[in-house]
Amino acid sequence: HALHRHFKRTVLHLNAHFFIDWLGQSKYTGVLPHWSSGLTRSWITLCAFQATIEDGGFNAAQKSNAFTRRESLSQGRRSVTSSLWREFFTNGPGKATGYQSTALMNPNQNDWPVLGTAHSGGGERATLYGAAVLHALDARTANSPIRGVYDLASYTTGLSGGSWLLVSMAAQEYPTVPILISKLQTEIDVVLPGGSFKGSMKFLENLFFVVMQKQMAGFRTSMIDYWSIALGQHFLPPVTNDNFYSDSLTTPRGAGLLFSSFRNTTSLREFQKPLPIIVSNHQPLAADAPVNPTNLPIQGITSIPLSAPIYEYSPFEFGSFDPHLGAFIPTEYLGTGLQSGKPVVTKPKSPGLFTSWTPGSGGNCTRGFDQLSFIMGSSAAILNSVLGAGASALPPGYAQVMNYISSSLGGEQPLLAHYPNPFNGINGEMGFDRSNSDELLIVDGGENGENLPLNPLLAPARQVDVILAADASADTDSTYKYGANWPNGAAMINTWLRIHKVLPSGTSNFPPVPLQPQVWIDKGFNTRPTFFGCDATSTQGNGGYPLVVYLPNSPLSPSPTNTSTFKMQYSNGERDQFLSSAARSTIGPVFGANKTADPEWPTCLSCALIDRSRNRLNVIRSSACEKCFTRYCARF
Repeated sequence: HALHRHFKRTVLHLNAHFFIDWLGQSKYTGVLPHWSSGLTRSWITLCAFQATIEDGGFNAAQKSNAFTRRESLSQGRRSVTSSLWREFFTNGPGKATGYQSTALMNPNQNDWPVLGTAHSGGGERATLYGAAVLHALDARTANSPIRGVYDLASYTTGLSGGSWLLVSMAAQEYPTVPILISKLQTEIDVVLPGGSFKGSMKFLENLFFVVMQKQMAGFRTSMIDYWSIALGQHFLPPVTNDNFYSDSLTTPRGAGLLFSSFRNTTSLREFQKPLPIIVSNHQPLAADAPVNPTNLPIQGITSIPLSAPIYEYSPFEFGSFDPHLGAFIPTEYLGTGLQSGKPVVTKPKSPGLFTSWTPGSGGNCTRGFDQLSFIMGSSAAILNSVLGAGASALPPGYAQVMNYISSSLGGEQPLLAHYPNPFNGINGEMGFDRSNSDELLIVDGGENGENLPLNPLLAPARQVDVILAADASADTDSTYKYGANWPNGAAMINTWLRIHKVLPSGTSNFPPVPLQPQVWIDKGFNTRPTFFGCDATSTQGNGGYPLVVYLPNSPLSPSPTNTSTFKMQYSNGERDQFLSSAARSTIGPVFGANKTADPEWPTCLSCALIDRSRNRLNVIRSSACEKCFTRYCARF
């Protein structure tokens, strides 16, 4: 409390120009690290826009515009990937699939698959595992026999630790994975950068200083704001030469980097990279409501019911396709309260030094709320779930930091991410429980048990044909023969349950999966790649559901990669060994106790990638691909 009062007095006596514009709208200058900071600007601006209502809603033109924008993104990306698909199957890993003399390779054929990649949660373990998978799939990895797959993707999703990978890649302008990793601060503990509570005091003081600016702008803050800035220090590029860990009242890494500003980068403007999508979960209004009221066979520990809507963030829009809501707003206006889809003319509670307010008939909009660090923190806002298991679940020292910070927090729900509600007055088919609330409360994207961010890739509007699902979940415990912290299919099981047992029929679709983790273990589905949805139910669209290539963090990897979710510091040696092991496992999966390698894996992966296009064009599956599907398709 004394520290908090000290900073409040300091803030009130310093000239505003000395402050970092933590919520200020940044100026794009052509290269992402060159962001403006250090000036106080208005972030409350006059505007006129409406939320996009996906199903029915207030404004048909808004719905049409949203469809046109998404179609433009899809077609733009397809215009870039078409030639890459052809090259991949002519001279790349797909050349041995046996389709060269079929309609798939006709000169005028342009019906290539829509590919999405999904990176699970799991703390920094998930970040490193996702990075290793990406490295194996990257066209720039010259020695990988499956190189070039990632470059074919139209969409890439991440939640929690997986979101940290996506955001850091985008913020660094998509370097190779080795270059990216060299720019991160993985050797420094996220929560205790000084090695101990006492040794991290300067860092904690700077956290208070930055979060106070958001408070003075009139926003509610929580533990997630502190967590977000700490994550930014770990994963985002610096904007000054300051040392946030040791200097006083200084600029954090990533200050002013906005997710919406990625729209202006060459990578997205020219459709050179897949669209990044980050996932979070909705905290129901009735926080004490049962998590599993219908007693579904949900796997793992969950804190949020499968019936709660799932939010997605892209550089273009924030919202949910789920029938509870079915609405989006432009990401650049996150932080704006709306009523029935229109901005509300409301004066901020406390303008302070960092805002100005202009009343007008168009309403007032917030800009600058979509800080990369806050989106990363929101996707990984797992503190409510962790503390529900007791402070003993935390590493030594972490609980001390949380208690220290929480002593300065007021108000309700200090462990959740707080957003002004842009969907007040909107109610979807399944009912939106915060339709009459001024605030959204957001938690970790995996708290409903879906630790793979598949929901955005299952939206019918995106027409995804094939999904690469990189799963670094910590599902197993110490009784498993390979030990704790390995996946066992729980995320896939829970997604199937949500699609088929919770959401209205026709909302989206998902292929059959075994609903018992023991089946996954007995069949080896959690130790090597497995294809789900091999047998399309239709020759139209994506065959009834996308084909999912499940890529688990395998216990058969050359060296262990099942580190704790709470391990927030990796030495360079630990990091490099993890990346090497996971990349080798992705490039050359092995089978059984003898760890027999499959030299045909590049061909088999290619067979899975092209199968929905093959199905639409009525091309008979090749003998090479039939052999691959016998080996990799899930039969249960």
